[in-house]
Amino acid sequence: MKPQIVSLRPQNSPVRRPFVTRVDDIVPLDTVPGEQVSVCVRGADVGGAYTILRSLIVPDGAVPMHIHQNEDEVFHIIEGCLHFHIGKAEFNASPGATVVVPKGAAHAWRNMTEARVLALIVFTPGGIDRMFDEIAGRSPRDIELIALRYGTIVVGP
Repeated sequence: MKPQIVSLRPQNSPVRRPFVTRVDDIVPLDTVPGEQVSVCVRGADVGGAYTILRSLIVPDGAVPMHIHQNEDEVFHIIEGCLHFHIGKAEFNASPGATVVVPKGAAHAWRNMTEARVLALIVFTPGGIDRMFDEIAGRSPRDIELIALRYGTIVVGP
């Protein structure tokens, strides 16, 4: 069965307006094992321009090597240290570091420390927040199939 592709084109949304998201308004999602994602700004709320997530990653939390076909992904490390693998490059990103992963680049990350990592993640264009809603609490195989519908391909461990 061929997976249904989800369009990330902006939906007919109301006129963009200023707004504030408060911590009490955010519902954390247990996405992949070891990561809790909170959607701070949904793509639909900003005409599809971007999505902003808050990511809390426990020690040894990681994602497999994957590619976003539709979005650039920007990580800003607030707390802790995250080990990145982007293409053939490997490096650590500490508080204050900003890491830009262009769409189409294979990448993975892991918290290799004993402390949690807190990061702000921006995807542009937006809309991928819907994928995080869908993968919360699902098995790794389900996550891989759901991600594929959103243009995210798992390519390795």
